Amino acid sequence: MGLELVSPGKNPPEEINVIIEIPKDSEPVKYEVDKETGAIFVDRILSTPMRYPCNYGYVPSTKILAVPVSKIFSGYAHVEDIAQVSSHWLERIGHFFEHYKDLEKGKWVKLDGWGGAAEAKQILIEAHQRHLDSKA
Repeated sequence: MGLELVSPGKNPPEEINVIIEIPKDSEPVKYEVDKETGAIFVDRILSTPMRYPCNYGYVPSTKILAVPVSKIFSGYAHVEDIAQVSSHWLERIGHFFEHYKDLEKGKWVKLDGWGGAAEAKQILIEAHQRHLDSKA
């Protein structure tokens, strides 16, 4: 089955599917799904020697920070909004994304803060609609 056939989820934006391209704590290798073939290829080796602080991937036809549902992993069952994610983890994730391109000439990332669950759900809905519109 090609990854392009994976839906955004059974009940988006409440419950979503996520394709993990890079597992937590993996080597600084950036993988991406090739849109033409659906295969995962090495996109590049990160110049900055950093490990990914969390699983990295995407919701089919969108992108977002998310936690697994309880039946997959109950360790995050208490997290229903960004305020319930520890400041330590938000800082780690933010630090990674603000610095993982530091040694790549002309590239940079600026984190502009974190939105709440309601904003994330709205972004998921809008992103999925843009995807559907692009296919029409």
